[in-house]
Amino acid sequence: MESECRRGCFGENGWFLYEHGCSEVSRDRVILKPEKQSFYIYGWPNYYNLTLRTMRDFSKTRSMLPEKYEKLSDQELDAVNVKIQCTADEIGIEQKCSEVKLTHTIFLVNERQGLIDDMEELLAVNFYSPVDLNYPNWHHWTGNHDEEREYGVMMAKKLLHEGNCHLVTWNTIDEAVDKIGRLTNIL
Repeated sequence: MESECRRGCFGENGWFLYEHGCSEVSRDRVILKPEKQSFYIYGWPNYYNLTLRTMRDFSKTRSMLPEKYEKLSDQELDAVNVKIQCTADEIGIEQKCSEVKLTHTIFLVNERQGLIDDMEELLAVNFYSPVDLNYPNWHHWTGNHDEEREYGVMMAKKLLHEGNCHLVTWNTIDEAVDKIGRLTNIL
């Protein structure tokens, strides 16, 4: 297992992708649809924005770290406000899929940033309906905005009721990875 110094969301994802062979569906957003008595998620195209420290923490990304940053300490790297945009192929993510059946919905809450322990509230601030997106025409969504918003609310409620939802609080990335791994039986 990598050192405790992993940072950011890719720290968790990288651990699951590199160490346990999990597949990637999307880096950032997903599209959620009810199908066949279940939920399916569909990927949203996006780049990885890796911090310098994250790049150094994984063997598959370490070689991409610009030379001028190689000898900096963890604290110095954390202070550098630079992120490098990469594609999944560039950082060695080999197992990808464009859609997958949803088995768990996990809400990650960093205890240092204030505890929100209401899954409905967490979902409300992270769930977008087609009319909330900056570019709804990306997926050719059209129609009555009120109906689409009502559908989004119905989907959110259905997800909370049927989506095998879990709240995971954490202080360190390793703690989050461990809790997610136990919930999903990866560990």
